[in-house]
This record gives sequence, structure tokens and C-alpha cells, in this order.
Amino acid sequence: MERAERVVLDPVWLLHGLLGSDARAQRVRRAWQTGLIRPLVSAESVKRLMRAMAYPALGLTLDDQQELLADFLPYAAVVKLDPARRGTRVASLPASLSMAVDLALQGDADRLLTDDERLRAWIARSRHPWARQLCAISDFSAWMQALSPSQRAQLLC
Repeated sequence: MERAERVVLDPVWLLHGLLGSDARAQRVRRAWQTGLIRPLVSAESVKRLMRAMAYPALGLTLDDQQELLADFLPYAAVVKLDPARRGTRVASLPASLSMAVDLALQGDADRLLTDDERLRAWIARSRHPWARQLCAISDFSAWMQALSPSQRAQLLC
């Protein structure tokens, strides 16, 4: 069996994977549940996720939130972020994207899954060596195309 790809899920992808019922959300969920990907999280990213799930507009009870976390966290790998290596590199990005970049760099991620154009533009114009060290950045369709036929079949069933 292949090693699970270490990924950082952009906060929008993660919430969609947890809360959505469409085919895309199901594929993202199935990817971590089947071990195709190993999502990376930090204490800070989990706290942000918990705050996002508590938004009244989502209508999730505390029990709902706990159940969603229980369906996700066992599949995730926790990365302890070094405060000395955080944030200043990506100050031009929103905090959630800056955190995703830090998590990808410090967690030695294989891929950062995002559809955010601001992050793509930041990478394209960055000349710093650490930006070139950043893992592959993929949107949903590019990620699906990068999978082997058997991996795609695993997610499409």
C-alpha cells in the first residue's frame, strides 16, 4: 500500500469535507477515511476549526460539533508549530491561509489543497527560497487528476 499523502487542507476545503453532502465533500472525506491522505493539523488550526463550526449560521449543536471532530481528528497528524518560524513570511495573506502555509512548511506536507487564488498569486510572485520549498499546491480538479486510476476509483465509488 502506498504511503498516505501528507496534506494541509485549506480551511474552506476542510469545512466543506466535514459539512457538505455533495460529491466533492464525499471524496475529500473518503480520502482521509481510506488513508489516501493524512491531513495535517496544529493546535491552532483545530481551534480555528472549532470556532468556525460554532458559527450560529451553521446551526450545529455542541454535540454535532464534537461528532464532526471525532469523525476527522483520528485521521489527522498533529504538527507542533515552532512559533519562531511562523507568520512573518506570509503576512500579506489572511490568517487562515498564512497558517495553512506555515503548517505545510513545518509539517513537511506533500501537498496543500486549496482553491484560493490569493495563495496561488502569493506563490507566483514570491522569490523567497522557503516559498519554493512549499509543497505542491492543488485545486480540487488538479488533485483528482494527480491521483492514480486506482486512487480515483477508490474515491468515486
